[in-house]
Amino acid sequence: MPTKIIDINESTIKSYVEYLRPEDLEIRKQIDIGYTYDGKSVILFQIRPQWNNPEQKLQIDFAKITRIKSKKYGNSIGCVPTKNGRSMNHFQKLHI
Repeated sequence: MPTKIIDINESTIKSYVEYLRPEDLEIRKQIDIGYTYDGKSVILFQIRPQWNNPEQKLQIDFAKITRIKSKKYGNSIGCVPTKNGRSMNHFQKLHI
């Protein structure tokens, strides 16, 4: 498998999240996309109102991308399940 270089930095993540977000502001009030980034891991989440209390906004994680260093995988970027288990149920790795 050839080595693939993936540049993950905050500007790349911000551009991707902007691409995912709904353009219509009225739709964004009902569902939106956000992220957190700590330099090593990115967590993507939905932002939506709670069904029985629309004034309260919920953040629901749906993906976590993290840089993993190990002897077995080398330097890899992986998608792993988030704490609530609502994202991918398997590990995908890309060698960098």
